[in-house]
Amino acid sequence: MTPPPRLKVLHVVHKLDLGGLERMVGAIVRLLDPDRFESHILTLSEFGRLSEGLDQHARLHRINSVRQLSMIWPVGLIRAIRAIAPHVVHTHSGVWYKASLAARRAGVPRLVHTDHGRHYPDPWKARLLDGLAARRTDVVAAVSDALRRLALR
Repeated sequence: MTPPPRLKVLHVVHKLDLGGLERMVGAIVRLLDPDRFESHILTLSEFGRLSEGLDQHARLHRINSVRQLSMIWPVGLIRAIRAIAPHVVHTHSGVWYKASLAARRAGVPRLVHTDHGRHYPDPWKARLLDGLAARRTDVVAAVSDALRRLALR
């Protein structure tokens, strides 16, 4: 009997430098069963210090985002996501709007976002972009109850 195909999961982060977000992404890809999941991590700038050793558990990808027009039409990100062809894109704080837009334009069937923290109070632009991204997202997770309560407002 042929084993079922592995689920391809792409994590999109700004970079893998230092902090809780980066440690959590590293823990996720290290703990996922490699017989069931194929993990990828895409950074929108540099890999950073916390990327060391992750290539043993995930394929690492990097693109340099162009700031201005990429918020309207993130063509480089769309191309990168299409090339990886994930079943699920998991965005993390800081890239939600741009990565959710690119994932949907690339035809990704499922989109998950984890909110790792935010500035309080949120600027109105951030609230607007988060609201637009939320409409494209299948599941939103928060790393704390306080963040969950903020997200529900």
